[in-house]
Amino acid sequence: MPRSSSGTGRRPGPPTPPHASGRSAARRIGALAASGWLLGVAVTGVIASRAVAVLDTETSRSGVLSRTEVDRALVAARAAASAAATRPAPTGTPTASPPVATPAAAPEATPPTERPLPPPPASAPPRTPVAVARTWTVPGGTVAASCTGAAISLLYATPLDGWTVEVGAAGPDHLEVELRQSGAETKVTAVCGGGVPQQTVTQGTPDGADDHSSSDG
Repeated sequence: MPRSSSGTGRRPGPPTPPHASGRSAARRIGALAASGWLLGVAVTGVIASRAVAVLDTETSRSGVLSRTEVDRALVAARAAASAAATRPAPTGTPTASPPVATPAAAPEATPPTERPLPPPPASAPPRTPVAVARTWTVPGGTVAASCTGAAISLLYATPLDGWTVEVGAAGPDHLEVELRQSGAETKVTAVCGGGVPQQTVTQGTPDGADDHSSSDG
């Protein structure tokens, strides 16, 4: 087998086609473009950080706050808000209102005191009439009556044996009693005179012949 002129003992590869070399070149160009983009991003970050550092140190520019000043202002604002939320609300001490003067009531006119009239002299209680009784024994029996003031009342009328009794009136203005027997009659009438029974006795016959009367207080 014939050896290669390079002395490596390898056979030379087939020749690279033209389109394969174009692809590798395109890949290299893409890799270079990506590296350049990354490098640009890194540079931009460095520049931005530098600019912030410059702003932090340059506090003399009017109307522009640095990051440190912004952080401090936020911390102070939060502390003030927390203190305001926890601070108790002031409680006002109620003050006593001054007493209101009450107008004094006008004194009422005192009516004149009337002296009580002396009681009338005690009158003597009315006198209760006392009952007064009288008993009469007449021919034919016994009659009893009583007077209380001007009122007369019959107490009893008792006939003798063989006689009958008939009461015509028993009061209170007068009384009348008749005692009878065969052929004889006794009539007793009475009224009150001065609170005392006053009687009248009339004797006769039932037909009225030979009548006579007598009175006895």
